[in-house]
Amino acid sequence: MEKVNPINLFQGYLNQLFPKSEYGKVSSLTAFYLLILGQNVKTFANWVQAEGKRESRVSVILPQVHLNLLHVCAMLGSSEHAEKVFELKILNPNAADRMGWTFLHFAAFVHSKVLFELGQKYGVELKENLRGALPQRLQQLAYPDTKGLAFRYYNDSKNVVDGNQEDFKKLTGKELIHDVAITQDEIFADWKKGTAGSWKGDAKDWEALKQLRNSPPKLYIENRPDVNWEVRAEELITAGYFICEYVGTYSPVYEEKIGNGPSSENAYRLNEIDGKKACNEGPLTNDGVPNCLVITIPNCEGLPNRYFLKALVDLPKGTILRWDYGAVAVKFLAHKEISTDYLISTYTNLKQKWGPLHIADSKIKRKCEKVKVTNPGNPDQSYSERLAVLTLEEQDLSVKTSYLVSTPHAIILLVVSGAVSLEEVEALFKQAKSKHSNHAMIEKCIALLGWIQPDRLVEEKEYLMQHASEMNADRLFQHLLRLLPDEETLNRFVGQYFQKQT
Repeated sequence: MEKVNPINLFQGYLNQLFPKSEYGKVSSLTAFYLLILGQNVKTFANWVQAEGKRESRVSVILPQVHLNLLHVCAMLGSSEHAEKVFELKILNPNAADRMGWTFLHFAAFVHSKVLFELGQKYGVELKENLRGALPQRLQQLAYPDTKGLAFRYYNDSKNVVDGNQEDFKKLTGKELIHDVAITQDEIFADWKKGTAGSWKGDAKDWEALKQLRNSPPKLYIENRPDVNWEVRAEELITAGYFICEYVGTYSPVYEEKIGNGPSSENAYRLNEIDGKKACNEGPLTNDGVPNCLVITIPNCEGLPNRYFLKALVDLPKGTILRWDYGAVAVKFLAHKEISTDYLISTYTNLKQKWGPLHIADSKIKRKCEKVKVTNPGNPDQSYSERLAVLTLEEQDLSVKTSYLVSTPHAIILLVVSGAVSLEEVEALFKQAKSKHSNHAMIEKCIALLGWIQPDRLVEEKEYLMQHASEMNADRLFQHLLRLLPDEETLNRFVGQYFQKQT
């Protein structure tokens, strides 16, 4: 397909904004028409530089789109016309349109070095647009700036060192990518739509995203035979800080599959972003009791959502990054930091702080339900917008209770240990809004726990503590069935449970 000249994209837009049939009817718009209709520099200069009329002819800012004469000069690649306007010193050289585009953004989009240097000559500063993109990085929109295609990893000598693309592929078997460039047509469509400011997420999250691009926290990858990889903090990461983007291949069509471990079909997928073959550190982060939250930021129309990992709590140096995968892929609790003891102590501390978890969770859900979301058809974006009304501590509780009710071994371990009561788990499960493919099996496990004698659970406690995390929901259910006292109890459970379901 032949590449469209970016100036032609703007020309078509301006032709609609300024119909030729309206030329001459509004004097204040004449300078715009002279540009759009291709009048020569002399004719244009005579009009805008007329004594006593310069201010009224040059200072016009188009309502709604916030375009001025300098913007239009750059959109049409007209450096000579632009210089005549700059010389008058009437317009603010750093004025931005509704999408935050300045003269330099337009100059960069039309690939004009002459315009870019002209703007800098007259004091136009390098500023970010509403997508967080500097003029020279328009094609990345708000993707984080990269410090070269590099990463940090734990080598065979037990040192953290810099690596390159070749090292990354040797370590992970994947291509290293940090940015996903988009086409000029997609940039233009995003600019024309003009809705970047409609996201109702937390303003602090937007600022954290900008901070990520300017000074990303230091991370390193450690290769582990039992879970393949861990991504760890190389320095203290403060709660609320954005850690990295989840970057992979855009793959919108897929079938959700339940699976355990890094080899499962969707182990490196977050919705439409698939990190199976190419990724950054994001898709290598672990599942487990979450210390991170995935924040969704909407992209331009027709492109996937953007996903960023945000620290829910302070993450000291060496901490494994963990977030809730949901029911798709489960990595085993193979480390002290995400072990059974850690699971139990985490939820014990939550209860000490918040009281009964189902009551605290219910209050938070009611708070979120009052939010009027921007785009109800985008569930990930809506989820992030609802979370934006919560404090960071409330977000932490919400994410951890969601993890609990979607993770069968966590439910079993917490109930068996006494850290969380069965009544709390039942209430949390009923309050859960999302229904994933593992939902029915987890519901059966919870129901079955109520039929097992307490002393039988105590007898089985040691075994479950050691092995529950290695079982998916189906295996756990089959194991719990064996703890029922007799066949009569089994038949009664099956009869009553399935009667409730119908």
